[in-house]
Amino acid sequence: MQHRGGHESDPAEKGYFDLLASDLASASEILLLGHGEGKANAMLRFTQYVERHNPKVAEKVIGAIDADLNALTENQILSKARDWFDWYHREGAAITKTTG
Repeated sequence: MQHRGGHESDPAEKGYFDLLASDLASASEILLLGHGEGKANAMLRFTQYVERHNPKVAEKVIGAIDADLNALTENQILSKARDWFDWYHREGAAITKTTG
């Protein structure tokens, strides 16, 4: 997830997060990829936003990957996501069920 904008109180970011949550509503599982720290972490702000404003979407977020998105091609990003989902469906879901 890469968004250049303000904070949650920023109306443009709220609109962006609403649109993103709406687009993700039909997904069965959501993996977030992003970078940034502190206030620059749009992935964290989006997660917090949907937890408060769209819990049905928040429940579908099964993981998050920190990655230097500017240094990766689209194919590399997709590869990271596929590898993560392969791991999750092989081992991660079982770990989540036993610890959650």
